[in-house]
Amino acid sequence: MLGSGNVVHNLREADWDNPAGTPACIEFDAAVRAAVEARDDEKAIAYERLPHASYAVPTPDHYLPLLTVLGASEGEKPEVFNDVRNLGSISMTSYAFA
Repeated sequence: MLGSGNVVHNLREADWDNPAGTPACIEFDAAVRAAVEARDDEKAIAYERLPHASYAVPTPDHYLPLLTVLGASEGEKPEVFNDVRNLGSISMTSYAFA
């Protein structure tokens, strides 16, 4: 099973001169990744409690696909296959479950 979306998606804060990620983007993305890799699904579901959540997920529409994949892959081990951040405020981190 594959899952994608935008773990961090804040177009209001897009920075065309930042091809990587802002500190807030990087920290939130890392917190989500740690939760997913540990299969701490409850932490990923309660993403609002993670650092910089309001910056990273101003609206949940791009984050929710991750939760769908977590539910559909219950008990499966995740693997990151797209560890990319761009425009400062977007993370394209994607996961595969097997």
